[in-house]
Amino acid sequence: MVGSTYPIIDGRFYWASVSCEPAAPQSEHWFSTDRTLVYSSFCADFGPMNLSAIVRYVKLMKEKMSSEDLKGKKIVHFTGASVQNRTNCVFLIGCYLLLDRKMSPAEIWNCFSKFEPSPFLHYRDATFVRSTWDLKLEDCWRGLHRGIETGLIDIEGFNPDEYDYYDHPQHGDMHVIVPRRFIAFKGPTGRRYRLAAGLYSHTPKDYIEVFRHHNVSAIVRLNNKEYDRNEFVKNGFNHYDLFFEDCTTPSELIVSKFMDIVERERGVIAVHCLAGLGRTGTLIGLWIMRNYDFTAEEVIAYLRIIRPGSIIGPQQQYLCDCYQKLKNVKEASFSSRKQPAPPISATCHESDRLLAGRLDYNSAALAKEVKEGMLRRHIHRIPRWFRKSLTAE
Repeated sequence: MVGSTYPIIDGRFYWASVSCEPAAPQSEHWFSTDRTLVYSSFCADFGPMNLSAIVRYVKLMKEKMSSEDLKGKKIVHFTGASVQNRTNCVFLIGCYLLLDRKMSPAEIWNCFSKFEPSPFLHYRDATFVRSTWDLKLEDCWRGLHRGIETGLIDIEGFNPDEYDYYDHPQHGDMHVIVPRRFIAFKGPTGRRYRLAAGLYSHTPKDYIEVFRHHNVSAIVRLNNKEYDRNEFVKNGFNHYDLFFEDCTTPSELIVSKFMDIVERERGVIAVHCLAGLGRTGTLIGLWIMRNYDFTAEEVIAYLRIIRPGSIIGPQQQYLCDCYQKLKNVKEASFSSRKQPAPPISATCHESDRLLAGRLDYNSAALAKEVKEGMLRRHIHRIPRWFRKSLTAE
């Protein structure tokens, strides 16, 4: 595996995993994205790469494939020997094949499934505990494909610079999950306080103008009351509290109330919990599965591509259980209708019972890991020179 080249488009495009940077012959063009397109981890997670990285990679590949300077040359995307680098490299290559070469996720996987044993890792959630649920490479390509197929992702209209700006912790840590329907963001605090050198929390006032720009009509808070809701209300936004514990799954009542809010609100709904990852992603994921018929694997992949770190611990299996219920009861409703069906959460909480008996499942411990992981990730993304200049604060 390490040191060999493998064809993706025979005679033209190849990939390789190497232990050191190679000296390419004149007839070949070797390049790597290991240092330019980097996944910022929270804990033990290492991918998948976000939508900005995907779009930038596809643009890079299209330029290379059409370049007059590279005409007739063998193009090789090489990556380091670590299995994490190898997996992310292949993920990006698959995204290129999907978006530019119009290959299906199954066709893409056929390019890489021949290796035995598999030289790739499954993706996992943003914690350090033993992973209890795997997200496969093919799941990620399917999630991306479903996002494009349903119109949730508009590749042509996507602006990676804007995405990166709002993705950054200094600029709100927020993402448009469903265009014209949902924004996910990190929970604000009542007062601004220093999290680390060069990094401060955001207050509701910081979001007012950007929410107006995005036509937000309501904010849904899923965590403890860290700020005064009236800061949003007095600026014309509706505000709802639907608390449930960090790194756990929502009750039937919470799901029902959330879906009722979504039905009632005409504008975009900005949803947050503490980190804006687990509880936030879970409720939005349920809505996507109901309205766009994503599988649980597809919606988790989609969420992590749009907002890395989404869906934590038992929330993964919970979404799988909910999808199965949706599949079995096509006409099921999340809220009261003329012909009420069994509530989706009623059977989904089987995952709670199963996971509760595992030694590695503790919602408080998971929540602590995610909070610390987010801070580490944020600090890592602030330029070193800027961090050093502020260490004397």
